[in-house]
Amino acid sequence: MPRRLRLHLVNVLQHIIQRGNNRQAIFFAEEDYSFYFERLGEGARNTETYLLRCCRYIECNPVRAQMVLGPGEYCWSSYRHHAFGVQDKLLTVHEQYSRLGSTDEVRQSAYRELFRTELDSKELAEIRSAANCGWPLGSDRFKDEIERALSCAVRPPKPGRPPKNRTTTPRAEQKRAYYRAEKLH
Repeated sequence: MPRRLRLHLVNVLQHIIQRGNNRQAIFFAEEDYSFYFERLGEGARNTETYLLRCCRYIECNPVRAQMVLGPGEYCWSSYRHHAFGVQDKLLTVHEQYSRLGSTDEVRQSAYRELFRTELDSKELAEIRSAANCGWPLGSDRFKDEIERALSCAVRPPKPGRPPKNRTTTPRAEQKRAYYRAEKLH
């Protein structure tokens, strides 16, 4: 089955999944990781409120995979930067994060608070489905805007065959009337 067309809109964040074959490691040293992020570039800056939900999803992936006990323990995580202010030259603060508070301490505390509870199973399924299937994650309004901008569908199609075009011709109408009359007799 061919891969779905990759959607690209300027100033819209993308969740990129970078994985080796059979989930083998792809970053073996700090230089590998740094090079990868330099290649990605600055990226987009604007998003909807889904950013912080996606941050919670991404930061907790190593925890769910039982690689670490907490999100701050994973060496490639941005959690230490956002939750405790540990400097990381690869990161750029997003405006959604900045809105968490007026000072670094308030923002960091609010970010840590986001992680006191896990995402519920519905949120996990929604994010996983969007990431694995290549569909955008966001509100219907957001998806409508993307569809208008790209002139293509950005939602899964309805299951099953598309409905047949039921144009009625005089001959088709005669046949239907005949079969209805036959059923009555």
